[in-house]
Amino acid sequence: MLNLEVKDPDLMLRMANPVQKANQLNTSIYPNPTTGIIQLTNIGDALIDVSDVSGRNILHLRYKQTLNLEHFENGIYYITITSSSGVITRSKILLNK
Repeated sequence: MLNLEVKDPDLMLRMANPVQKANQLNTSIYPNPTTGIIQLTNIGDALIDVSDVSGRNILHLRYKQTLNLEHFENGIYYITITSSSGVITRSKILLNK
């Protein structure tokens, strides 16, 4: 059994309730499903990673309001947005051209 002691109260909050913490970003990613162009709102100064279903990272960008996935094959992709404060939001996107 692994025992960890966490002394940072903010980290404890994120571990206990990651969904609530992520929702504080009010991030919107649309449309979903998409034909290739995705709009991102309210992401601030963030890092954006797009990965395929195998977990392979296919895009790594700093703050963009528009993502172009038109040159990728149809399928499911995962967008991970990491804010400058460390809050992470993940979304599943269906690309269907």
